[in-house]
Amino acid sequence: MVELPEVGRYYASVQTVGGGRGLEVFPRLNGICVSDAFSPSYRWYAARRVDAPHVIFQLTLSGRGVFKRKRERWNMTPGKAFLCESYDSSVTYLYPRDATEPWRFFFVTFSGDAAVQMVRDLVRESGGVFDFPIKHPLLGKFASFLGEGRESAVMSLADSWRLVMELLHALLIAQDQRHGGRKSDHALIHRAHDLLRDTHGERINVSELASRLNVSREHLTRVFAEATGEPPYRFIMRMRLQQSCNLLKNTDLSVKEIATRMGFGSVSEFCRPFKRLLRLSPTEFRTGGIMPVFDGGAIDFTDDEEG
Repeated sequence: MVELPEVGRYYASVQTVGGGRGLEVFPRLNGICVSDAFSPSYRWYAARRVDAPHVIFQLTLSGRGVFKRKRERWNMTPGKAFLCESYDSSVTYLYPRDATEPWRFFFVTFSGDAAVQMVRDLVRESGGVFDFPIKHPLLGKFASFLGEGRESAVMSLADSWRLVMELLHALLIAQDQRHGGRKSDHALIHRAHDLLRDTHGERINVSELASRLNVSREHLTRVFAEATGEPPYRFIMRMRLQQSCNLLKNTDLSVKEIATRMGFGSVSEFCRPFKRLLRLSPTEFRTGGIMPVFDGGAIDFTDDEEG
């Protein structure tokens, strides 16, 4: 693995080539750098910038810096990284006055409307500060573009996109690891999915689902809200309707037989939430509908769920 240089300043501007009109939203690298700050004169904030808007990922390799967002302040010690937009007026990062050694850091900059939106969502949840291993394999990929005499690099849109997405993926993993309980929360949702998938014909509500998973209804509701953004009763109803769609398309069972098999008390009790979600009746879906994408939208099935 290529190592980041331990001394000296190295910078490579990245020219992304390829991708015609309409692909400007794709994530693309702008620059890769390893550098040092030695004095309190190193202080960055949005008002100073004269370059084009972009995203900054900066990782401390040695020494110490400070990152501020609004009223929050973090000491950026080795293995600490921050993520921000260059023109975010709430952000400042600087070399602290009480520091006793150089602040050495690695940073990459990238742009693209899609990448910016991903970063905003990630920052909103994480605060924009992460624990990030200095020996992470991805850093070696970036380091391969740095070195004596390497002041620029040319990269295809596909390769540029891939590196930015690998970085964002690594930050998502770091965010999940910070919240150690998330792994067990995700496992609980998988268990709920598998249980519902294997219980055709049973009318399972949220309380019954929680009981079978050996958790409280309150805990199950909290996990679903935090991990999926929706309450469990919507998840249950969507799974029942998705299974119903498969039966409508792949069997000759009547609508009444499918309603009974999926645990609905009557055809009308089945048709009401089905049409609310798919905007087609089961019969219309069978004859001309296509398999839907269940995206966890805001359709409310409260009237169709016993709780």
